[in-house]
Amino acid sequence: MVKSDDSRECFDRTKLAMSLRRAISKRPIDAEQINALLTDTLRRIESEFDDELPSRAIADAVMHGLRTVDSIAWLRYASFYEDFTQFSRFAEEILYLGGERAGENSGG
Repeated sequence: MVKSDDSRECFDRTKLAMSLRRAISKRPIDAEQINALLTDTLRRIESEFDDELPSRAIADAVMHGLRTVDSIAWLRYASFYEDFTQFSRFAEEILYLGGERAGENSGG
C-alpha cells in the first residue's frame, strides 16, 4: 500500500476493520454489514489497481460503501480523510447528508 507521504507498508485488513469499527461505534450496523462492506471494498480496489494500492483509494472506497450503509458512520470516517479544516466544509457535508436522507424519504 502506498501512503500519502509516498511511504509503503503492507496492507492490513485488520487495521482497516478497526478503523471501520471506530466509525460505526454505537451505530445500528451489524458485523455482517461490516464484513460485506470490507469484502466489497477490497474487491473494488483490487480490480482497479494491480500491484500497489494507494491508501487514499482504500479510504475513498470505504467512504463510498459507508455512505450507503450509515451517513453518521460515513461522516465519522470521512472526518479523518477529508479536508474538514473549515467548519463550513464540514457543515456542507452535513447538509448534503441531510438533503440526501430527506430526498430518500420523500421519494418513496
